[in-house]
Amino acid sequence: VDRRRHGGVSLVELKRCAMPLAEIVRGRLAAGGIPAFCFDEGASAVFGEGLQVRVMVDEDDLADARALLATPVAADGGDAADEA
Repeated sequence: VDRRRHGGVSLVELKRCAMPLAEIVRGRLAAGGIPAFCFDEGASAVFGEGLQVRVMVDEDDLADARALLATPVAADGGDAADEA
């Protein structure tokens, strides 16, 4: 697990993906109250959209972030679980 210190928190890698998807993931986490950071996003501007960037979260938020991303999103942007 990649661990980095950023602003006094211990960041761990949640996911690697292309920049457009990384921004979507970061936004979904932020909407769920989980701060996230995209590492290497500047490199995608130089090397192209195919470059994998790392979506990082605080180690204490890792389980919640995984659970949030495992929850399907409804067509209206809410959680599909809320519609059941």
